[in-house]
Amino acid sequence: MTLKEYYDGLPEKTAPKSDFIRKVTRACGVTPCTVRNWIKGSFTPDDPDNRFLISRLTGIPESELFPKLK
Repeated sequence: MTLKEYYDGLPEKTAPKSDFIRKVTRACGVTPCTVRNWIKGSFTPDDPDNRFLISRLTGIPESELFPKLK
């Protein structure tokens, strides 16, 4: 499952998508715009620590979250 697939699967009615973006923003110390670009697949986190943190938050292996890095 990619990061985009995870994000797309979050319910829209109660703002969990916004909460998820805020959570990743805080954990990784980046802007919400950066997180949205990661979700869209426009680019991937350069910092391996950020990839690790996102993997921990979602429970999805890094190799699945960011398939372009394989």
